[in-house]
Amino acid sequence: MGCIISQKTAPSTIHSSHAEVESHDTVVFKVMPSQKEARKKFEEDGTLLKNSDVGHLALRTMLDEPISQNALGKFAAKIQVLDIFMCWIDIQEYKNIPTISYRRSKALHIFQKYIKEDAVLMVGVTTPQERQRISEDLRLSKDDPYILTPSFFDSLQSKCFLDMYHNIYLPFKQTEECAQLNQQLKDKYNKVKLTDFEYFTKLGEGGFGFVVHCKKKSTGKHYAMKIQTKHGLLDSFKDDPHKVSLEKDVIASLQHPFIVNLYYAFQTPSLAIMVLDLADAGDLHSCLAHAQHNRLPEDRVRFYIGEISLALGYLHQRGLIYRDLKPQNVLLNSDGHVQLVDMGGIMDDQGNWTQKQQSHYKSVLPLFSPQRDEPTIKALGVISEANEDDQLSTRQETSANDSMNFNSPQRSRKEDFASSPTANKKNKPKRKQSIMGTIG
Repeated sequence: MGCIISQKTAPSTIHSSHAEVESHDTVVFKVMPSQKEARKKFEEDGTLLKNSDVGHLALRTMLDEPISQNALGKFAAKIQVLDIFMCWIDIQEYKNIPTISYRRSKALHIFQKYIKEDAVLMVGVTTPQERQRISEDLRLSKDDPYILTPSFFDSLQSKCFLDMYHNIYLPFKQTEECAQLNQQLKDKYNKVKLTDFEYFTKLGEGGFGFVVHCKKKSTGKHYAMKIQTKHGLLDSFKDDPHKVSLEKDVIASLQHPFIVNLYYAFQTPSLAIMVLDLADAGDLHSCLAHAQHNRLPEDRVRFYIGEISLALGYLHQRGLIYRDLKPQNVLLNSDGHVQLVDMGGIMDDQGNWTQKQQSHYKSVLPLFSPQRDEPTIKALGVISEANEDDQLSTRQETSANDSMNFNSPQRSRKEDFASSPTANKKNKPKRKQSIMGTIG
């Protein structure tokens, strides 16, 4: 085993797939796996051929290290061979996707970007026969997505790796950038502290913490920093202290475009801090507050509901149920897409509640619930309390001749979302106030 030592104190202990970062009173050090341990790991995940030479192992280790990977990427762009580098990175991300539907989406992205004949960054290591085979398998995967196994692109990834070794790694070793990288790794591993960020406006606050807009000084990237007091967390979870880090652990385990991503998690003697995606267009609650008549157009509502449904379905594929769906927890980005936030109330599919009592949430049932085979719209908050008979009765009473006027200021929000767009107006059953009814 080896280690990288920094003469600065870090406030936390970080665990990764291949190394461990620990902190003590005077030093920070990262315990690195031995060559034997690293080789075994990479051979098992299919990213390193068996009996590869030491140079191949060194390159593969660099690709697993965030700082080193970034340096290699910059060098690849500098010498104009970024296509092969980015292809390897995207395939590695594809292999780590746990759900079938998202994996297929990523596979199509890889094909369009690197493999097809007129791809923007077409890699030169594929033959016409390989491109045709991959194209055909992707077509068949529409009906049988299980064709797309995690090892689907292994052959292409191995070719990209060998090309990177000769055309990126070996030239990079001879440069000043490589020497600077080695020094950087010795001086400071990939850790952060409060002074690494610039701070702007406060975005929101809760019972024992708040969220601020910040920018990381070294990269210029903007984030949302969630700052919570340890005293508040420990007081809230005094009956079950292990839940203090629940939200961090849950978000760190997720990878979905419509769920907020976690970039850094660290602590000070009094604070627990998470650095997350910045939603640069606010949230659904503020969007509704500024919308005409506090409503959104029907097509826009459908779009948001669709993306929220995909996020909920992904969580349920992971055995997790999201219990705090409300407009304030649906973040909006400038590209028009949504992201769910606040995973502190997650429960698993065995009914183990993680933060709040079950009795508080009797009316909220999960979409694609592990306990029920039929999808339910209740997890979207469209209806807070309505039995299945009411829903069936409403569907039977629909009429193709009636339609809902979403632009009428005289209609109440309750009417808009409590009824179907084609519901019969005479015998329409009463509905409770919609949780998200205002978005209709």
